[in-house]
Amino acid sequence: MSNSKLFLVENGFVCIRNSNNQEINFPSFDQFYFYCPIEEFNIDLTNIEYICYEPNRPENPFYMENSTTKPIPNNVYEYLIDNFDLIKSRVENPYYNVSLDTAKIYKKNRLKRQAYEIITEKWPLYQQININAGISGSGDKTEKDNDVISIQTECNNKEAEVDACNTIEEVSNISANWPVI
Repeated sequence: MSNSKLFLVENGFVCIRNSNNQEINFPSFDQFYFYCPIEEFNIDLTNIEYICYEPNRPENPFYMENSTTKPIPNNVYEYLIDNFDLIKSRVENPYYNVSLDTAKIYKKNRLKRQAYEIITEKWPLYQQININAGISGSGDKTEKDNDVISIQTECNNKEAEVDACNTIEEVSNISANWPVI
């Protein structure tokens, strides 16, 4: 991989690479425009099939277009690359550009997923089934039930906190204090 800035479009796939060799890839124009709106970044990729802008290569930019597309000036590519950290922060933020209700759903789903992972790490599903079916000893059932209840209680408490939130920032700041099982 090259250690140079890059803006690449190929069949709807978009890649931005900064001079530190960090990349952000967008599998579709829709996802690219979600994080890099046309109005903000002044780039419209309509009808463009291929762009490879690498300023460290003399033959760039190279693009293929139909007859109605105007070439994109180099400063537009540079502006995108220069704002790499902003774009990356948007991509990494699960609450970027979502409503409060959607942020709450995301957070609750994440809490449930974390609870599931913690429980199944100690008590794999097959083991839980065996215990519940009476194949394992009753001591295991009591321990498993207590572990599941403690994790589920923390999850339920945090979900209630999420429901009470009035801003996305409050939602993003909630984190569970999972009991050790």
